[in-house]
Amino acid sequence: MRTSGNASLTASMGPQRSRRQRARANKADAADATFPSALPPSPATPTHDRRSVAVGLLRDGFVQSFVDIFYLFHDESPSSGKAEGAPLAADTLRPPTAAAAAAEASDEGEYKNGEAQSAAAAAVASSRGAPASASDLIYVRTCLAEAEAATRAQRKHAVMENYTRLADHFGARRQAKTALYFRTKAAEVARLTDDVLEEPKALLSLGITELAEGEAHRAVRTLEGCLDLVGEHMRATDVKPGVADQLTAMRSKAHSLLLEAYAASSGALSAGGDLAEALAAELRALQVAQEAGDKAAEAAAQLRAGRLCLRLERPAKALTYLRNYMALFGEAQRDGRELTGSEAAFSALAEAYELAGRPDEALATLGQFAEASERIGDSLSV
Repeated sequence: MRTSGNASLTASMGPQRSRRQRARANKADAADATFPSALPPSPATPTHDRRSVAVGLLRDGFVQSFVDIFYLFHDESPSSGKAEGAPLAADTLRPPTAAAAAAEASDEGEYKNGEAQSAAAAAVASSRGAPASASDLIYVRTCLAEAEAATRAQRKHAVMENYTRLADHFGARRQAKTALYFRTKAAEVARLTDDVLEEPKALLSLGITELAEGEAHRAVRTLEGCLDLVGEHMRATDVKPGVADQLTAMRSKAHSLLLEAYAASSGALSAGGDLAEALAAELRALQVAQEAGDKAAEAAAQLRAGRLCLRLERPAKALTYLRNYMALFGEAQRDGRELTGSEAAFSALAEAYELAGRPDEALATLGQFAEASERIGDSLSV
C-alpha cells in the first residue's frame, strides 16, 4: 500500500516537476547564450516600451547597449522630488552594473550576471527630456546595438557613424548633454581611424556642440586640437587636391569658431575675476585672427585685450592694444567698413592716457572721438 501511494504521489507530481525543469532549462539556456560579435540584434520586440526594449537588448547579447538605454530613458522616481522628465544634475547618478539595472527592468530580477558599466550614465542624467516615443526608443536601440556590434568587429567607421547619428538625434531634441556625450564618443573613435578627414571633422562637430552648450573652455581645447590636426595634414606632401580643399574649408570654419570660443571663454573668466587668464585667452584669439587674416576679429581682440589691461592696471600695455585697434579702425574707415566697439575704444584709450599720466593726450583722444562722431554720425558703434 505504501508503495502504491508513493507511486500515485509521484505520478501526480510528475507534470509539475516537468514544467519546473523546463523553466530552469530555459533560464539556463538564456544565461549561456553566446553574445553575437558583429550582427545587429533581431527585429524589435512587438511592445516598444522602455523595459521591453532594454530587456530585448540584454536577451540579444548587447549588454552595454542595454545599460545605456536603461539610463537614457529611465523614468524619474516620485521619491526623487523631481517631476517626470525634469533634468538631473550630472553627478546625481552613478553607472550601475548590468545586473542591478536588469533587476529593475525584470520583474523577477532574472539576469543576475554581468558587470558591464555605462560611462553614459552621468552624462545623460543631466539632460533627460520628456518620456520617449516608441520610434525614439527603437531608433536609439538600433544605433546603440549597431555601434556595439561594430565595436566587436573592429569596424571603427560604423561605430563613429552610429555615435554621430545618436548625437544628431538628441541634439535635435534639445538634449544637449546627451548629444555632447555621443559627439565626444564619436571623436574618440575617429581618433583611432586612419582617415585624414574623419578626426578633424569629428573634432569640429564636437567643438560646435560644446560651444552651443556653453562649454567655452572645452570648445577652445577641442577647436585648437582641430586646427593643429588640420595644419599637420595640410603640411603633408601626399595630400590629394580634393582632400586639401576639404581641409582648407575645415580650417576656415575652425578659425571662426575658435575666435567665438575664445571670446566666450575670456568673458566667463573675466566675469569670475580671473583677469590674467581672460587676457591670455584674448591674446590667443588675437594670434588666431591674425593668422586667419580676419581684420574685424583682430580689432575686437585688440580692444578686449586693451580694456582687460586697464582693469589689470597696466596702462602701457593697454595703450599698445588700443592704438592697434585705432589703426585698424582708421583702415576700416578708409575702406568703407564698420568696426564695432569704436566708442568704447575711444573711451578706453582716453582712460589709458589718463592712467599713464598723460592727461593732455587723454583730452585730445576725446576730442578726436567728438570729431569722428560728427563726421560719420551713427556709424560709430559700441
